[in-house]
Amino acid sequence: MPIIRVENWPLDTRLYGNHSSNEHWKQRIAQALRRACVKAGVPGIDSVKSVTVVFGGQQALYFDRTLPIIVEGLFAREDRTLEVRQRLAQALGETAKRYLPVSKKRHEKWKVEALIMPFNAEVNGFWSG
Repeated sequence: MPIIRVENWPLDTRLYGNHSSNEHWKQRIAQALRRACVKAGVPGIDSVKSVTVVFGGQQALYFDRTLPIIVEGLFAREDRTLEVRQRLAQALGETAKRYLPVSKKRHEKWKVEALIMPFNAEVNGFWSG
């Protein structure tokens, strides 16, 4: 089960689309990221219920406009090739961009960085219950 962690999200997301609160924005982007993970065609990920989305810290500095998306807990398998992981990173990044403000001013533009970190259960510990 992959865990998608979203960090450094905007201070006031009500400014970015039809969102009544930061919680509403987080719910909308979380659902979109889950769907993007399934649509990316990652072997073994066939339901949004198998994808967890968590939110780390909110935007710490006004001028820091990078939204990192970090995928952890994606079990390393032979069929989850570099191409598959690249496709997942792109799908998540493009999806997240739709939930960020669009600005023509260079200093106000947000960018997204997606990082896929495969998990090796034979090396790392794991428990589910």
